[in-house]
Amino acid sequence: MLIDVLEDDPQFGRASSITLDSCAEDGLVACSLTYAELAPAFQGEVTLQDEFCTESGSTSGRAGHGWTRCVPTRPGIASSS
Repeated sequence: MLIDVLEDDPQFGRASSITLDSCAEDGLVACSLTYAELAPAFQGEVTLQDEFCTESGSTSGRAGHGWTRCVPTRPGIASSS
């Protein structure tokens, strides 16, 4: 769902945003795998990624930080969006 919102997915973005908003009061946790999946979109900028997670109402799995350190060193895997 976080990826749907981040990428403003035309099919699922709005529904995912509404679902996240409705669950945010109870607290959301982005597991380490989800955090790692988001990393390429932020091109290794951990601060921006953490801000996105916070703004979406979720806390982040910190194990994904290893992936964010790898992103700038791996040509072709970072998203240009």
